[in-house]
Amino acid sequence: MVMTQANVTVVVVPRERFSYALASLDSIFRNTDEPFELIYIDGNSPPDIASALQEQSVAKNFQLIRSDHYLSPNAARNLALPFIKTEYLVFVDNDVIASRGWLQALVACAQQHGCTAVCPLTFEDEAFSVVHHAGGELLWRSMGQGRRWLTERRPWNHLPLVKVNKPLVAGPTELNEFHCVLVRKDFFAHNGPLDEKLLSMAEETDFSISVSSNGGSMFFEPASKVSYIPPSPEQLLPSDMPFFSLRWSTEWVRRSVEYMVDKHNLDPTSPVVKHWPRFVFQHRYSCSTGSKKMPALNLLFGDYSTTLDMREKFDHLRRQLSPDLVRDR
Repeated sequence: MVMTQANVTVVVVPRERFSYALASLDSIFRNTDEPFELIYIDGNSPPDIASALQEQSVAKNFQLIRSDHYLSPNAARNLALPFIKTEYLVFVDNDVIASRGWLQALVACAQQHGCTAVCPLTFEDEAFSVVHHAGGELLWRSMGQGRRWLTERRPWNHLPLVKVNKPLVAGPTELNEFHCVLVRKDFFAHNGPLDEKLLSMAEETDFSISVSSNGGSMFFEPASKVSYIPPSPEQLLPSDMPFFSLRWSTEWVRRSVEYMVDKHNLDPTSPVVKHWPRFVFQHRYSCSTGSKKMPALNLLFGDYSTTLDMREKFDHLRRQLSPDLVRDR
């Protein structure tokens, strides 16, 4: 049962599908010993999932907030903010599973270091064997006309844990991911809610910049372990597709990227600006086919073709045909 003396509230929000929602929720309850409150944001899930969530909210005494339309991730997170009464909140996507002690480690890290936010060691498989996120850096460069060049460095991203060549230890990070992140409630009281104009991409980068620019700090805590479970083609059900297609739609991505560029004065040549639409194209392709390697023709003629200059497209194609022909510059 969720206990009232908790100092942390878990906020579960839809990421891209609903078919894993119940498994994710069960994992949170089974692997959390620390007292916690829970607010569940149901962004127009299919009737069978909605009914099951309603039953679970009664049986396990948590607050269920349902919307009758699909929600962007930041809009879903913001719905919970007026109801938070605890010192900390933890945003968790509805396709994340937890390991024993995950929440206690996040709270302990925040208390020890007095930081604004804490992100766990995040994996990307049910075996907790492949690293998805282990902290990161934001690397800036000043450009002309007030523009700023930005790239993100994410160590060990997509690397099997057994191949990580140094111990993972708690420490400062400049980059979070919203699969799971703890935040102090007073950050939002002082700085306002998350930016809902970021519909599909860059919301985690925007939040990371906001924490830093407002004098806060973030920590990476590998003692807390969770895993994001991306859908295979077999797991992405027909009932998932309307929301999945909207979340990763070209229109939502375009609007998010254009807004992010204007908000932070990003130079269009920044690697992050090119990465965001490229990631969406690759993610849609991977979830629909099960392959992480996109065909070369899609690199030339796919959805994000307008974000790549001709030389970059040509180099991508040549790498596909003969990796030795092109060296990274």
